[in-house]
Amino acid sequence: MKKFLAMLLVVGSLFFTSTVNAEIKNFVGEGTAVSSETETQEQLTKRATTYALKNAQEQVGNFVRNFAKAKGLEFTDDEIDTFVIGILKITDNQVANSTGDDGKIQIRVTLTAQIDTDELQREIDNFDKTKPVEEAEPIKIYTGDRKATMIGSETQDQTIERATGYAIKDIRYQLDIDIRTFARTRKLELTNPEVDSLAKKIMKITDKTVESSFVNYTIEVHVKITVQVDPADLQREVEELARRKA
Repeated sequence: MKKFLAMLLVVGSLFFTSTVNAEIKNFVGEGTAVSSETETQEQLTKRATTYALKNAQEQVGNFVRNFAKAKGLEFTDDEIDTFVIGILKITDNQVANSTGDDGKIQIRVTLTAQIDTDELQREIDNFDKTKPVEEAEPIKIYTGDRKATMIGSETQDQTIERATGYAIKDIRYQLDIDIRTFARTRKLELTNPEVDSLAKKIMKITDKTVESSFVNYTIEVHVKITVQVDPADLQREVEELARRKA
């Protein structure tokens, strides 16, 4: 796949994926790099990872194409890329080094890529469907938009979880300020635990996107989260809290 080196993959299978009748497919991508005179071991490892990613991505792309053909469907390369981006996740990353007969260091990276065929079928079924009509914009929308780079032996899921935590923290900072401001208009001062409890009750996550890319030999995860708050919910919870504190 021509475009695969420019991106690692969105992990669409994180949310509400049913495992009933799901078939999990694993693909092993391998890449080996031999050191040059000016290349550090870290750079060598990153280059080997690039080769392993490309190898795994090509296998998944071929599987997606054959899966679609078995159902009588033909897709372009770009469309196949889109499906792969929506379903693939990296579940394991193994690095081994050795020294060749010529004394040069060799790094071998083995990646395990996993897809859920039920998730793939859903992506295909929804491919040409029009997007639903957007709901009326609520009074308050909060967004968190953060990135995290995969470190050490961290898996892709762990990196996503870390980036998600950063995004939620940004949203909570914005929301906490508004909760306290609203409460003060009711002559009510809230403690930190009270604000935390109230925020959990009224926050509704309405959208979450996860994108991963391979930037400067590093896997970078980008998480965007949208939270809506119904002002009626906020008012109801603050008034209930005020009654309990009275």
